[in-house]
Amino acid sequence: MYNSLSKNCELYIIELKINKDYLPIGDAALCKNSLPIVIGRKEFRSKGIGKKVLHMLINRAKELGWNKLRVKSVYTYNERARRLYEEAGFKLVSTTSDKEGNQEWQFELNL
Repeated sequence: MYNSLSKNCELYIIELKINKDYLPIGDAALCKNSLPIVIGRKEFRSKGIGKKVLHMLINRAKELGWNKLRVKSVYTYNERARRLYEEAGFKLVSTTSDKEGNQEWQFELNL
């Protein structure tokens, strides 16, 4: 997965500073058609970390001179992700199905 993403995206490890140490808790990527953010450690989910990471990715895209970000695949059962993107200003632009017939949302944000 990382090999594929690294060809067209900027990759990031999400870490928390705890005392003097850094604890890796997830990862994220900045791509023009995808913004995967994964908080792998359950105890750190729903604490606003994903929101901070998303805003950092949006700001980085602006620094790069991008005029639009797209999220091409969020499964419709993932309401947490939908709220995250919509609260950051992304608009739902379509609902599609993957190869297995699972419903997916697609979002866009004009920068």
